[in-house]
Amino acid sequence: MKKKIKLKPFVIPTIYGIVTVSLVVSLFFVGKNLLKDSIPVTYITSSTITEDIEPVVSEKKIFKRPYKDEDIKILQNFYDANSDKTSQENSLIFYENTYLQNSGIDYGKEEKFDVYSIYEGTIIDIQEDDILGKIVQIQHTNEIIASYQCLGDIKVSKNDTVVQGQIIGSSGTCNISKNIGNHLHLEISQQGRIINPESIFDKSVNDLVG
Repeated sequence: MKKKIKLKPFVIPTIYGIVTVSLVVSLFFVGKNLLKDSIPVTYITSSTITEDIEPVVSEKKIFKRPYKDEDIKILQNFYDANSDKTSQENSLIFYENTYLQNSGIDYGKEEKFDVYSIYEGTIIDIQEDDILGKIVQIQHTNEIIASYQCLGDIKVSKNDTVVQGQIIGSSGTCNISKNIGNHLHLEISQQGRIINPESIFDKSVNDLVG
């Protein structure tokens, strides 16, 4: 007759614990291998990201001319104290027997033409002057103010916000420069200093800083 082996109380729970742990570990590795075989793995690399994301192009906004007609010409230039004598003589305005230095540029042609805002901004003043005709002043930036003078008519109002290329009026005539006929007289001030309008076209605000 065989002698029965009596196990100690802690032996059976220990055996069950070992079996359970072994089973869990086995199932983990089997499941991992199955997933690896059935689901394709895609590795994201720097080259993948570069191909999927299109680069953002920073558009550089520049000052544009106040007209679009190609046949418009400069009728009278800005008076530059540093230019040669001939250029200075061609930039003088003769008004009531007095020669005046031209503080802007006169653009014109025989027919009337639309006048456009050279940049976005706010209409800060509208006037009708006996000498300079109809005037629209636009605050384009903190430093740049444009005065559109000798206008035939005006299509904006004071305090209006305008976008670049918006029609603000049309060309006209004024008493100070009757001899040149239909035109736009454009003046630009930067930080309160009058500058040559031709010096800002095709340039950004950052180009004009300082």
